[in-house]
Amino acid sequence: MQIESMDFKQITILSMLFFSFSIYSISDHLLFPFFWAIVQMQNSSSIQDNHFENALEFNYKRWLKKENVIKNDNGFIHIPFAAGPRNCIGQHMALMEAKIIIALILRNYKIIINPQVSQIKYGVKFLQCVEPDNCLVFQKRI
Repeated sequence: MQIESMDFKQITILSMLFFSFSIYSISDHLLFPFFWAIVQMQNSSSIQDNHFENALEFNYKRWLKKENVIKNDNGFIHIPFAAGPRNCIGQHMALMEAKIIIALILRNYKIIINPQVSQIKYGVKFLQCVEPDNCLVFQKRI
């Protein structure tokens, strides 16, 4: 479930924002006019059907398959913590923390969808989130 969450809807909106303060060129094909915003969209390859079956559908079970679930994999389709010598040094600790937090929440609470909420959607505040805020109900387990 963790991997699917990180792939489908990452918590950060963007990781790189660049403004061109002059005419900026990347090779001969890409030319950015003065003061254009260039944004790196981390999950763009993760939400394309040519890489994942039903890519826009949240399906945590897709990662339980033993065979490769990524179609047309070039090695850079699914890299939630980056890759190479400068990848995230805290990725193992972050995954362990997330597993512990999820286990503690599930052990102590039963999570149900609020029956009074008719539509749940993804929103953007400072981080990506679900809206409305009361779409889930946490019932204390006894």
